[in-house]
Amino acid sequence: MARCAGCPGVQGPLHSKLGTCARCMRIAAAGTLAGWGLVVATRVLGAPRGVVGLLVLVAAQFTLILILHLMARLGRIVFEPTGRGRAEAAEAAEAEHARS
Repeated sequence: MARCAGCPGVQGPLHSKLGTCARCMRIAAAGTLAGWGLVVATRVLGAPRGVVGLLVLVAAQFTLILILHLMARLGRIVFEPTGRGRAEAAEAAEAEHARS
């Protein structure tokens, strides 16, 4: 699978991966919807319980990844400083560095 432009890929710390790449979040959302759709379809069509159970497991994993992406994105939006806040934080860090 090709690496996204905004995604750090497999390497790097976990906090830099989740909630940063819109393409990866769309893949997780599509996998969630497709997975649960397949669970419902196989259940309605009367597939064996093992097949339905396996599809539930896959759908639950996609759902978990999507939830983690959304929570990380929300955390970045709520707790990350805005443009002016970033500039003030950078100035404060530079002043602190100059003092030491």
